[in-house]
Amino acid sequence: MLDARPGAQGSGLLSRYPLTDPERPQGLRMAMPEATLRVRGAPPVRVKAVHPVAPLHGDVAVWEGTMRSLPRATPRGELRMLVGDFNATLDHHLLRDLIGSGYSDAADATGIGLQGTYPAHRRLRITIDHVLVDERARVTSASVHVIPGSDHRALVARISLPQTANR
Repeated sequence: MLDARPGAQGSGLLSRYPLTDPERPQGLRMAMPEATLRVRGAPPVRVKAVHPVAPLHGDVAVWEGTMRSLPRATPRGELRMLVGDFNATLDHHLLRDLIGSGYSDAADATGIGLQGTYPAHRRLRITIDHVLVDERARVTSASVHVIPGSDHRALVARISLPQTANR
């Protein structure tokens, strides 16, 4: 869908359902592409891969700015889903504020919100990977999995989208 730019870091979007209207925001250190997900029988969902730089070594202001720039939920507008490595746990106020705009955190909604995702191969892990879903959708399950070669554990969420009205 999108060609990787030289030196790109961050995340990408892959889907078994069609993705349209791709965008790759400029001016970010980490690639955070977005596109519209099209699932038959459901309204379009704007999906964004999230991966701000970690709030370490003088990058706190950059992380804060990126977190503040993430799209708020639009409860009466377009459905949205934000997925990826937020470099934030549920006790970061900027993440809580984002969720409070009308998102559900998939892991938290299913009771696994404290299952650590990073670093993958340590006994003590923090939960910085999230699937935020518009509250009009329903999270039906979430699970965390080891991915060989990755420093993060994968968070897999099953989402039930609202149905479009028959016309």
